[in-house]
Amino acid sequence: MLKAGRKKFPDIKKMPSLVIIEKQDGPIPPFWNTQLSWGNNRYVVRLGHQFLSIHFICDLAKDRYDTYEGTLGQPVKDWLEIVSEFSGTGVFKPEKIGFGYVNTFLAKEEKLDLSDYFKINVGIELDPTKTPLQEINTHFRFLQPNTNTKLSFDLRVGEKSGQVQLQTKTSAKRQGIPASDFKKIEDVLKTIVEIKDAAKEAFFALTTDRAKREMGAQYA
Repeated sequence: MLKAGRKKFPDIKKMPSLVIIEKQDGPIPPFWNTQLSWGNNRYVVRLGHQFLSIHFICDLAKDRYDTYEGTLGQPVKDWLEIVSEFSGTGVFKPEKIGFGYVNTFLAKEEKLDLSDYFKINVGIELDPTKTPLQEINTHFRFLQPNTNTKLSFDLRVGEKSGQVQLQTKTSAKRQGIPASDFKKIEDVLKTIVEIKDAAKEAFFALTTDRAKREMGAQYA
């Protein structure tokens, strides 16, 4: 797949990476061992044993939200065309599709009320002068029974350069997809968009209008 990728993306290059795999009995789970980038390092693809992931890295200097159609849409289609050559041949047999968002921004106020940004209640009763809070991590999992799509939402609140940093990770996954289906590119693209929309809906449902404005995501 590496050679095929270079035909699609002439400026693609290999990135240094260290991967440690724990030996275990039974089937080997999917993992990546090669990382490539192109487009001035804005795009990254990871390849490995039954594994393919495509990433777009936003420009944090821009005050806007990058859409799937304007960033990952075409690269995903290009890599699906590459994968379709290998799926079902014993070389590449994917069974799961996932899509995720990572959003990070800095809160402007010194005293933060999470409910101003998220529809989540997290609290702890400690004297901040004696025991200052350094970090909050929360994790939620959901299921869409009608589509068998698993959703997860992670929230991390920490400190960066003297300011409060908030980061969310929202993802959706659907399993049990036959390898032969990966040859039907248009059907796979439709499934990806469905999963992407499920993750997006979960993110929008759990964030307030203020959080969307801070992230520049209110019109996405």
